[in-house]
Amino acid sequence: MRGYGALAIKLKRLKNKCAVLLTVLGISFVGIGIGVFVYKQIYTYDKYGFSVYDLSRDYQNTEEFKTFMEKRLAAMLSMGVDGRCISV
Repeated sequence: MRGYGALAIKLKRLKNKCAVLLTVLGISFVGIGIGVFVYKQIYTYDKYGFSVYDLSRDYQNTEEFKTFMEKRLAAMLSMGVDGRCISV
């Protein structure tokens, strides 16, 4: 009977060590996953969610560019007509 008690204690210690090891590995993998996600969100996408590496996208067709150019044109026309610049 003594042999089984010692074996049970060794098995219990081994299970505890495996549990600690798997917990550390799990936390590490979750941390790495979060790090990769944050890196991709910060460095590979611009503020509108478009991929920085997407070279086929034409920025002149975006709504932001059209609005910016419309305001610039209005400011230039007002300077040409009135001689003063209005802030838009």
